[in-house]
Amino acid sequence: MEDIDRDLTILYDLGNRFRYQIIDSAVTIELLISEILTELISNDKTRDPIQRYLFADKTTFELKIDFFNALNKNKAFEPCLKDTSINKDLIYLIKIRNLMAHSRIDTSDEARILFKEEQIRFYSRTHKGIKEVFIKIRGNTDNHEKLIFSQEVFVPTIEKIKTRLLSLLAYLQSRN
Repeated sequence: MEDIDRDLTILYDLGNRFRYQIIDSAVTIELLISEILTELISNDKTRDPIQRYLFADKTTFELKIDFFNALNKNKAFEPCLKDTSINKDLIYLIKIRNLMAHSRIDTSDEARILFKEEQIRFYSRTHKGIKEVFIKIRGNTDNHEKLIFSQEVFVPTIEKIKTRLLSLLAYLQSRN
C-alpha cells in the first residue's frame, strides 16, 4: 500500500511540474508577444492604450498569437525574423497549454501502469466525451494528432521560441 501511495505522489508531482512548466512558459511567451506587438504598432501617443489592450485579460493568448503570426506571414518582423517557422511553434505551444490548463492528471490503475512506462495521462471531459492527453517523461517523439507530447521536445521548442522573441524584441526596441 505504501508503494502505491508513493507512486501516486510521484505521479502527481511530475504531472503538476510539467503542467506548471507548460503554463509558466506560455505566460512568459505571451508577455513577450505583447511587448513585441506594442513595440511594433505603437508610438509615444498610442503606447499606453495599446499596452492596456494587449495586456488586458480579455485579449486572449490565442488572439495575440494569431495577430503575431499574421504579421509574421506578411514579413512585418523582417529582417529579424526571416521565416515563419516560429508560427508553427507558437501554435504547438497554445495547443499544449490549452490542453494542460483544462485537464486533470489520471490516477486510475491503467494510468499508473502508463506511468511506469514513463508516460503521464491527463484527461478532460468535453461535449464530445473524454479527451486524453499523454506526456512522455522520456523520449523525443510527439504525435499531436493523438495528443502525445514529449517533455524532451517541449523544452527545446520553448527555448527556441523565447530566444527568437527576445531577439526580435531587442531589434524592435533598438529601432526606436
